[in-house]
Parts: sequence; structure tokens; C-alpha cells
Amino acid sequence: MQQVKDSTGKSTGTKLEHLQAVEKMTKRKPAELDFPEVESTVAYLLEHFYTIKKTRGEKITYNELQCFMNVMSLQLASWECEVIMTIDSIFEGCVHG
Repeated sequence: MQQVKDSTGKSTGTKLEHLQAVEKMTKRKPAELDFPEVESTVAYLLEHFYTIKKTRGEKITYNELQCFMNVMSLQLASWECEVIMTIDSIFEGCVHG
């Protein structure tokens, strides 16, 4: 995740943590925390992404996606796999610039 640094260059946590702290202190939600609603028809793919990502931390590979499907007894269509991989690419681009 993107780190926020103080004036000395020391990391003070992730940007998300920083924004959540701002919200807690000011009682106002920063615009960056207003996320669009996910269509219920594809929300399950985002949940699959989160499940894989929390155990991995790095870019998801097709092998890991296959292992996930095997462990969870899932059979995802190729377009569903591509959506998960696209979400991961977007996530990685946001985190690593």
C-alpha cells in the first residue's frame, strides 16, 4: 500500500490509514474514501480478489488463481478470471504507481 511520510521522510502508515484517521478526527469523510457502489452482479469477483490478495500480498498469478479455484471448489469462467486479474492490475498500479 502507498505509505504516507512525515516531514522527515519517516513512514506514518498507509494512505488509507491516514485518510481513516482524518475522518475519525474531523468527523468528515475525505472524498478519497467515497468509493462507488459495486454492481451486485459482479461483487462476488471483488470478494474473490480480496480473498486471494489477503493471503498473497503480491501480484496475483494465473497459477494462484487456479489454486484458489481448486481449494474453494470453484469453476470460474475465463472472463471472470480476467476480471479478477484486471482488478489486481489496477490495484497494483494504484499501490506502486
